[in-house]
Amino acid sequence: MAFDNITQLTLGNVIQIAFTNGVHNQMSLSYKDQEMVKRALVDSSGAREIRFYFQNGLLPSNVQWRNPGQSNRAFPRAFQPATAEYTAKLKEVNASVELEYNLYERAKATPEKYAQPLEMIVNSAVTSTKREIARAFWKDGTGVIGQIGAAAAALTSPVSNQLLFTLNQGDASRGHVGDFEHQEIYILRTAAGAATALDTSLATEPAYWKVMNKNRLAGTVLLQGLDSSFNPVANITSISVQPESGSVFYKYDQPTIPDLTSISNYSDATEMLVGLESLAANDGRLVHGITMSGITGATEIDCGANPIDLSYVNSGMDQVKIEVGPDQYSWKVMCCAPEVQSALIESREDDRRFTSKEDARSGSKVFGFQHRRDFIELSDSEYVHPKRLWILPEQRSGDKVLEYHGSDFKAVKAPGGDDFRLKVDGGAYVNTMVSFMQAWGVLICHRPKAIVKLRNFTA
Repeated sequence: MAFDNITQLTLGNVIQIAFTNGVHNQMSLSYKDQEMVKRALVDSSGAREIRFYFQNGLLPSNVQWRNPGQSNRAFPRAFQPATAEYTAKLKEVNASVELEYNLYERAKATPEKYAQPLEMIVNSAVTSTKREIARAFWKDGTGVIGQIGAAAAALTSPVSNQLLFTLNQGDASRGHVGDFEHQEIYILRTAAGAATALDTSLATEPAYWKVMNKNRLAGTVLLQGLDSSFNPVANITSISVQPESGSVFYKYDQPTIPDLTSISNYSDATEMLVGLESLAANDGRLVHGITMSGITGATEIDCGANPIDLSYVNSGMDQVKIEVGPDQYSWKVMCCAPEVQSALIESREDDRRFTSKEDARSGSKVFGFQHRRDFIELSDSEYVHPKRLWILPEQRSGDKVLEYHGSDFKAVKAPGGDDFRLKVDGGAYVNTMVSFMQAWGVLICHRPKAIVKLRNFTA
């Protein structure tokens, strides 16, 4: 029989509705990568740029062997050490919080009833900003979230205004599935920065794309088309022209969309923070005026598209200790995608150098790799590219290898003003309150060669 709710009975609607406790969040609240930024933090909130020096060589040509039985021997020529000054400009990151004014007033009057949804909105904004910084730590500064692969887009069922995009997650790709955030809104552009059209039955193409689902295993993201007012578009019934392979997604409001085919300097290509993918590159790109190759590039190991194993980790550590010396730095953490971590843990059966270490006091167990006197803990991050494994150094004394110069998030307001103000909509004030926050910072690397970068492998 058909089930009838009690509301079908006379006065049935007056029966009280029971709610479960709390608001049950469906998103990841993790931003542990930001801890790496915090460890690198150096307070330079009053600065507009950071300048630093590199010494790019010693004086080996000043030292020569001579015949002791020869008179009037000439001393070798003297050369000055090669130094260079570089400049890193601080970038600014903004965030907004919006609250209903009525909710805010009732929260003050009866916090036991209204405070929780208010707290949910504020906490969500704070978590989102921290996750954005955690994501930016690993990226290249272009703002690319993901790159479309050869099999670009496919219609899905039963929701007809959503498309399934297959991403390129190869070694040379920018971004990956892990960079996509649920409910985040993006724009789609060609590699050169122009608009890319999806030929559909719509009068106009979707202006924006909203993340509905993502599949790390398949390398796909399910995106809903939105119009210019951020409303879902009508049905997409056919796709006769695919977006160009190599087209990329950016956050919807990124001010500068770069031409990825001709970036002259990654440090000022966009307003985005330049992360490790550029700061520890070894392909000749320019970052903060530094040409990332040779002695100023990372210690990079190309794994040749082979399955990842500890032999590559060992090769990287052997090489980095030759390049920068074994005593000035300690290497304590190697970070990779979760799938790569699982593959390495499974390799324990075949390689005894990969061991587990248990803290006797807390009982927590970590996995790691012992390379001479350095125990390197294996860590994972949802934001690390699936074709990358990073081994990060710490200087035993003195300056940090990675430094984040910047500030904490602060509300933007006039002196003595309130954090929240009424929102303007259509030229009139409405009963909604908004607060704006900003922070600024720049990430610099004093010794790219001390960072080990493994790339081009399979898990």
